Amino acid sequence: ITKTANTETVEIGQVVTYTITGTIPDTTGYADYTYKIHDTLTEGLDFVKDANGTAQEGTNYSVSVQIKNGASSTQNAVLSGNNNRTMTLDLSEWIRTNQGSKGQEFTVTYYAKVNPNAVVQTNNKAELEYGNNSGDTTKGNPVVVTTPTYPLDIKKTDTKGTLLEGAKFRLYKNEGDAKAANDKAIKVTGSDGSYTVAADQNTEKNMDMVTRGTEVSTGYNLHLNGLKAGTYWLVEKEAPAGYNKLTAPIKVTITQNRENELEWTV
Repeated sequence: ITKTANTETVEIGQVVTYTITGTIPDTTGYADYTYKIHDTLTEGLDFVKDANGTAQEGTNYSVSVQIKNGASSTQNAVLSGNNNRTMTLDLSEWIRTNQGSKGQEFTVTYYAKVNPNAVVQTNNKAELEYGNNSGDTTKGNPVVVTTPTYPLDIKKTDTKGTLLEGAKFRLYKNEGDAKAANDKAIKVTGSDGSYTVAADQNTEKNMDMVTRGTEVSTGYNLHLNGLKAGTYWLVEKEAPAGYNKLTAPIKVTITQNRENELEWTV
């Protein structure tokens, strides 16, 4: 099997569409042929029902299965493990029923939402368990899909390099909104210099991130987690007492390299 995601980098609150592609095997002579797909998410992802991010309830999980360009059907999987982040999809009967399409590719589609626990390496892996009978199966090599989310670290100092407490920043996706310093900034949760992109940008109200006078990460006194690669504009909304704030937005570009590591351009 192979596995792909519909995006290479994500932000917290984003829904990722995953697609597993397999080939219908020839099960002639094996009435008990076994074909199971196991998928395990990291703590930064949660299974959801659809592309809209509808919350999953319980351990019975529905996925879409389709042979080439044929009609899709719904198959039932079972969730288990830590916070129901392991999916087991037993396609054994479905494979045996569709022997008229043996040798053809099929796809399995399902969804996961990036939660506030996401880190740079938001991986998940899928593996195939198969065999001529249910009592003697083999597991193939896992296929791993990486959908990283990135942090942004900020260092606010005076002219002598002393970390300054109380600078209030906002981060925007749009340069026009940044120049207007309006209320269309990215919503965040957190406090004391450490913040996370809010999972629900519609209900969360806070946009302000405030520096502290000591490091929150090595060398920096403001930390934001949960951004996808892209271009942002940083605005200093309010300066610490006795200091002037920045006069214009700062353009920040987050780039994903081949190793999914973080590169910033300011």
